[in-house]
Amino acid sequence: MALSEGKISISYSNPLVQRFRAIQNELHFLDEQTGVTDFVKRWLRAEFADAGELRVLVASLMAAAETPEELLSQIIEAVSQPEIPPDVIEVRIMSLHKSKGLSSPIVVIAGCVDGSVHHFAPE
Repeated sequence: MALSEGKISISYSNPLVQRFRAIQNELHFLDEQTGVTDFVKRWLRAEFADAGELRVLVASLMAAAETPEELLSQIIEAVSQPEIPPDVIEVRIMSLHKSKGLSSPIVVIAGCVDGSVHHFAPE
């Protein structure tokens, strides 16, 4: 903060400080919006022409969100877990790493070498 307020100076940091201030202004601008529709209109303005895929995603999630914060949470989830459908009615085949954090009523581990997976005893 001291750098952006001009209390201290670091050589060659002016472009970084200017970008930081621009981001701060944009965040304050977006914070003023309480409705999802107004927030999206201000956030994804026409000047951001390269945001086509993001616009499609946001449009699909807007109806289910009541607040901008809720919309952001849904966007983060959709982007970070795109291949995980909300209602699973089929068999999913994946690696142990890919399945981390997921749950299922039945899990089958195939092709496992004895001792390579920790054994968890039921409590």
